[in-house]
Amino acid sequence: MPPIKKTREISQEPCLMSSMLIKVFTFLNSNFDMWTKDSYGACNKAKETTKITWDVKTTLNIVNSCIEVTEEYIRTGNKSSSCNAIIWNNKMLNGLIGRFCYKITKRVESQQETMEDLMNDDGIENILSTDQVVTETFVSQKDTSFSVKEFNKLYNKKVKNVNHLATKSKEEIEDTRKKQVEEIFQLWSKLEKTIEDESNKIRKIYEKFNKF
Repeated sequence: MPPIKKTREISQEPCLMSSMLIKVFTFLNSNFDMWTKDSYGACNKAKETTKITWDVKTTLNIVNSCIEVTEEYIRTGNKSSSCNAIIWNNKMLNGLIGRFCYKITKRVESQQETMEDLMNDDGIENILSTDQVVTETFVSQKDTSFSVKEFNKLYNKKVKNVNHLATKSKEEIEDTRKKQVEEIFQLWSKLEKTIEDESNKIRKIYEKFNKF
């Protein structure tokens, strides 16, 4: 008998998954700032508050998997079998996840605007010019205690600031991609509901017509 392949944690305990996920995402929606600062800590607090049976690591993995399978569907058009159709069939859970993703999108937009303002204001140049002023001040004072070690320390600080800004720029590119994915998901959800509603109307009209 071949070994049984383990599925991802989101497919475990299907009879309890919906209710437990609803509790978790209800808490996370109400404590979004906690999630943005420390996702692990937020899941730990969610476990304590909702009394779910998952441990903290499992809870965090499942929350991330909910987002992952949704992005996978938008990207490929395939509904992941690992989620056991829980996300797709439970409207309440779907709404909670959608609301949570919307909050993530708004936060990304805010971060992107901050980065754009910084770049538009010549942020990197400001960092360099500020350090240059400090350096010139030290030199102009002709302080004999100002050593090469101190100058190197100032140089390293300048390089660190520039590298930090470059890293944030890369993160913003990825955040923008995630934002676009979430926007597509929102549009897809609206379109799917509209098609479903219209299909139900057409079916009712057909059934009524068929009775004549």
